Parts: sequence; C-alpha cells; structure tokens
Amino acid sequence: MAVPPGVIGQWAGESIIETGGQVMEARSRAIVHVSPGGSSAKAILNALADPDVPADGESYAVGFTDVRVADRRGRVIGTSPTNLAIVEVDIFYLWMPTTPYVSSGGTSVYTKRSIFDKEGDEITLTHNSVVQTTPVNVLRPTSNMTITVFYQNIGNPINITKLWVGMVNSHVWAGGDELTWFCKGAPHEKVTNITSPTNQGWRRFDFEFEYRSEGWKQETNFFDPAIGMMPGTIDAGGKKTIDVYGTADFRNLVPLA
Repeated sequence: MAVPPGVIGQWAGESIIETGGQVMEARSRAIVHVSPGGSSAKAILNALADPDVPADGESYAVGFTDVRVADRRGRVIGTSPTNLAIVEVDIFYLWMPTTPYVSSGGTSVYTKRSIFDKEGDEITLTHNSVVQTTPVNVLRPTSNMTITVFYQNIGNPINITKLWVGMVNSHVWAGGDELTWFCKGAPHEKVTNITSPTNQGWRRFDFEFEYRSEGWKQETNFFDPAIGMMPGTIDAGGKKTIDVYGTADFRNLVPLA
C-alpha cells in the first residue's frame, strides 16, 4: 500500500540541554513524504509547510511553553516508491520566554547594632551619675531574591555585572522603596549548546539581591575617647547617616513593580 504524503515519523527530544534546571535548547526530527515540486528546494518548502511539522514559534511540548521553535532545516534524503520526495527536517528549539527571567527567594532576619528603641528613642543607662548610650543587637527582617537572566553575545561578562553588582535601587522596585534593594552578587556561567545554528554565545547570570526596609545607608555615632564610650547624649553633630553605595535603575534589568 502506498504511503500518502505527510509526516511518517517524528522524534522529539533527540537532544535536550538544561542549565540550572531550565531547558535551554532542544532538537527534534521529522521524516516527511511530500510532492517533489520539481526541485529539492521546493520539496523542502513543501515539507516545512506540512501542518504536522512544528511551525516557527511553536512550543516544544506540554510544560515547555517557553521552549519554542527557533529554526528548521530540511534536506531531501530520497524518493519513495510512489515518487514522493522524502525530506528529513531538523527542528531546533530555544528557550524564548515571554517573561525573560526566572526568580526565587525568601525572607529571614539579620542582626543589627542599634542605639535606638522601637520608638526611635536613644537607649541610655545611668550609673554613678554617668550616662551611657548603649547599643543593642536587634533582629531585622531581610528578603533575598535571585533573578536568573540569559544573555547572548555580551562579550566579557563584566560588561553586565559592573552595571548592577554593589548597587542599590534608584527607584521603587520589586515592592521596595528606593535604596532598599542591594545587588550583592551575580555568578554566571556559559550555557552549553548542542550543534545548532541558532544557539551560540549564551550565558546565564544569577543576580542576587537583598532587601532591607530601612535602606542601605550606614550610621555612625560619636565615640568619646575620654570616657571610652559614646556619650550619654549625642547631639545632631555626633550622628551621621552616610551613603556608601552607588545607585542603578534595576527596572532596566528586570521590570518588577
């Protein structure tokens, strides 16, 4: 019995590349019987137009909606007994998300030395008429977030990391006021790729952020060397809050409200 035109075989998952649990690239292959159309080029076009051959932008599989067809290549490998062209089609998939980042995180507490109570009043002790300002350890909430972004053909990775690492947010971002999110690191690695004409030069960056509601300015207070401690009452000139970090608009990295 003659084989009708159309896809007679298709293999998915011939090659799958994952980075950090994220499928970055996949490749499948289909064998298609089509009208030769008078030339190999026409036969390949007929094969690519077959409704059972994945189209450009089509998802790889259920659960992989962001891994989509980026390129398709066909070649004629023979002729069927009914004079149909036998075309082998390689389908290349790339991770092309509608939201081009992946985020994760959590909340914990950290220890901070403070000379103020919850009402904002200085903590002082008096002994033998000596008044002493006393710092105490206070637990403050902090949130951590890692945002994974993939870049292609960026050259030296420092071209990316120097824009963000060591900076605080200059605008409201990720639910925090300005100057509350600090980018504390950005480990990165080259993404391994398979033999594909579409996936070259990809690199994964894991941007690490920490949130503090009171911000990232540093506080310093006058220390009286005559008594070996802070004085009991510190006037305005004996306290200072210092900006020590540069700012960057993190909305240009990932647009989080």
